[in-house]
Amino acid sequence: MAPKVVLSAGETSGDINGAALARELKKIIPGVSFKGAGGFAMKEAGVDLLVLTEGLSTIGVAEALKILPKTLRLYYKMRRHLSEETPDLFVPIDAGAFNVRLARLAKEKGAKVIYYFPPSSWRKHLKNPAMLAPVVDHVITPFPWSRDILRSGGIDAHFLGHPLLDVAVPTLTRSEFKRKYGFDESKKLVGILPGSRGHEIKCHTGEMLKAAEIVNREVPAEFVVCLGSKGNLAETEVAKFRKNHPDLVVKCLRGETYNAMAASDYLFACSGTATLEAAVIGTPMVIVYGGTAVMFIERVFRPGAVERFVGMPNIVADRMICPELLGRDVTAENMADRCLELFRNKDGYEETKEALRGVRAVLGEPGAVRRSAELIAELGGFKVSN
Repeated sequence: MAPKVVLSAGETSGDINGAALARELKKIIPGVSFKGAGGFAMKEAGVDLLVLTEGLSTIGVAEALKILPKTLRLYYKMRRHLSEETPDLFVPIDAGAFNVRLARLAKEKGAKVIYYFPPSSWRKHLKNPAMLAPVVDHVITPFPWSRDILRSGGIDAHFLGHPLLDVAVPTLTRSEFKRKYGFDESKKLVGILPGSRGHEIKCHTGEMLKAAEIVNREVPAEFVVCLGSKGNLAETEVAKFRKNHPDLVVKCLRGETYNAMAASDYLFACSGTATLEAAVIGTPMVIVYGGTAVMFIERVFRPGAVERFVGMPNIVADRMICPELLGRDVTAENMADRCLELFRNKDGYEETKEALRGVRAVLGEPGAVRRSAELIAELGGFKVSN
């Protein structure tokens, strides 16, 4: 019988990583079929989606409660499928609140469980590293310290490199990108990444556009807004801004994030996966997270919920490489100041780029997705094609 695999991702980055993994598994496991939870990337990769998990990604308790009814509906649909049609292999991808319970059920039903991107894998400290031990057979994690932490909890964990080294790959040179979209070669280009969640876009887009106007007063510059699945919210903000600033070049692009990052001299970036993608590509940035008033209160009263840094490049390096602006500090003036400071300091700019190369080096070598697929096939006991 053809192997049956269920992949389960709960948000955008998990969807992208799940899609890349599915493509590699197809290449090496004859006749493998995929079902699962995910987004449009996994669907395009040939995964038969039982539930569409676009929009399930949140930060903080208050935001999670808003989507709890939808999350529960999707969870119980996945649960029914695992109970009625137990797969040979269940591969949860991040999204611990959604996936850990499903992993427990799948294991109880006799499926092999290999967690790809375990929950909070980026954290340098975990209160209970053995938490996953009863619900998984193996774990593949994208960070070397995560492997060591999980092994200390008795889990068979593997680090094979970070998949972003395979995924975050520009396809255009800086000059090609600027020619294709009509940007001026003689001017600085600043990328604007307000985030993928609705509340992030609302919190950040306006201030980032105001920062763009301040930067352009001092240094001739143009700006590119990278749109995600909820890009219409950002496009609306940009349209309003353009009415009052008709001479400022601000273009919105969808599906060109990596090319835009590589072509940009600097980025205004919402904290999250995008900052690690930017680090892999090597573009300096200011990392911001405004959030909502309730989220700010959570941060004050739940200090243990956050790490020393919030930006992934800084977490990986364990030092401040890219400045971070949080809460009330997320202002146009502060973002513009960080950008202009680096534009005026050539040595500082090059030092930042060198530090980002160091971050990339910590993440291993390209080929992590293929290596992960090969290990999953081996651990799952599947016949592999030559």
